[in-house]
Amino acid sequence: MRGGTLTLTKATSAMVADGTFGSSGVASLGEAVDFINDIIALADGSLIVSATRGADQVLIKVTSTGVVASSITINSGAATGGGDIVLGSDGKIVVPYYDAGTCTLARYTDSLVLDNTFNSNNGSVSTAMTDSSVYCGVWQDTNDKYLAVGGGGSYNIARFDSAGVLDSGAGSMQLRLDGGGYASPDGSMRYAFTGLNAGGHYVEISGVPAGYTLTSPQVQNLNIATGGVASANFGLALQGSAVGAVFSDKDGDGLFDSGEQGISNVTITLKSADGLTVVSTTTTDANGGYSFTGIPEGNYLIVETDPSGSADTTPPNTVPVYVSSTGVTRLNFGDITSGNVYGVVFIDLNGNGTFDSGESGMTNVIVTIYDEYGVPVSMVRTDSDGAFSKALSAGTYFVEEQDPENFTSVSPNRVQVVLPVGGSASANFADKAVNTVTGFLYSDLNGNGIKDESEPGGIGGIDVTLDGVTVTTSANGFTCLPVLHREHTQLLPMLLQTLQILQTVRWFLLLQKMTRLP
Repeated sequence: MRGGTLTLTKATSAMVADGTFGSSGVASLGEAVDFINDIIALADGSLIVSATRGADQVLIKVTSTGVVASSITINSGAATGGGDIVLGSDGKIVVPYYDAGTCTLARYTDSLVLDNTFNSNNGSVSTAMTDSSVYCGVWQDTNDKYLAVGGGGSYNIARFDSAGVLDSGAGSMQLRLDGGGYASPDGSMRYAFTGLNAGGHYVEISGVPAGYTLTSPQVQNLNIATGGVASANFGLALQGSAVGAVFSDKDGDGLFDSGEQGISNVTITLKSADGLTVVSTTTTDANGGYSFTGIPEGNYLIVETDPSGSADTTPPNTVPVYVSSTGVTRLNFGDITSGNVYGVVFIDLNGNGTFDSGESGMTNVIVTIYDEYGVPVSMVRTDSDGAFSKALSAGTYFVEEQDPENFTSVSPNRVQVVLPVGGSASANFADKAVNTVTGFLYSDLNGNGIKDESEPGGIGGIDVTLDGVTVTTSANGFTCLPVLHREHTQLLPMLLQTLQILQTVRWFLLLQKMTRLP
């Protein structure tokens, strides 16, 4: 309303005049004002009205039945802009007013008495705005902190806590159109540029106040049709931080205990909540500490990359966190020198389950390692000697061998091991051939049909054929031939003996030739 007597109309949620308010829902309060700036409702149903009367800015309290309870002047003779009202979570009322380059926030009780607990018994707090500011507004963020907003030629923000203490300092945030003109935001943080030509324009924001970060592009391009409108919104978020340490967890309990040391130069990555965007990356300092500061409030992932030769004791290495603007998010990562689970898969020729001299390891056999809950943590393959190994953190594991084709286990296929801190644990697997002829070609120098320790290793590269299937002995002389006819299993001792005799003759001829050399 502008000019005349202040009249208020109150309706129910069904948009029916509330008969309990004034006369049939309309209260003529006899207050002559020029402009109503804002109205808020208190918990008891009464209303607080901010209005301008001439050069004065006034507050009026109206009861729930439409009767004026009290009226005060909060700024006399210089009411320029402003007049918005904020009802704090404590039930107190904050009103801004502008005077000669200064934006003032005054706080009152619900009885319109100046609250002397605000700003060290002053009841109000002021901050300077730029000379071109012609507006003063107030807004309360989600952390019960008050933002004094000045607008006009520039857009200024100062933040105060609930006690009226300056929280982040006066800012000089500006909204500029096409690098020139400025907007004047209202108390709801809205701004507008009017009377623009059709076509392309851009709006730029600068001077984001301390304690906030911009969550939208700093410069936004617009295209305005003839007679049309376009919008460019800018988001501000309170900043938070995430800190922590990577430490050497000597006892493996996952806790950063007294006497345990930080680990330097470990990579820590901050990612978006979906893990698709890297927000920031850092490395730990000499004490193992890391920090991410100036982070917009929200959900993130913090990821540690384990140092070489280490395993984590505080799994997992990727941890979801919520970074709040009102505190510090803390997250530590414990690492330990990894232990080693190792073993060998071998052909158990004598079936005793022991890896004896003369027996050979089996290459490319799959070995799977599970944690104590049966969840697989690693799969490895044996090397050319039948060996396997895997670096893991301390704990209980199950090691399982997958029998190769044509072989069956002599020893259990699944073995439980306990890996101590920084130690090792072993698991060997003995296999024997099924429906195959196996054996070694070796140099039986003394012709006794037994491979003595003093005799050379097996001879590789020799073709052995059974039932039309030819297999070349491996580097250690081992061969494995499928038995296609059951009766040929009776030939196994004879075949092996023949192979040994042939090899003995071969070595005898070789030695005889060598003795004839001049």
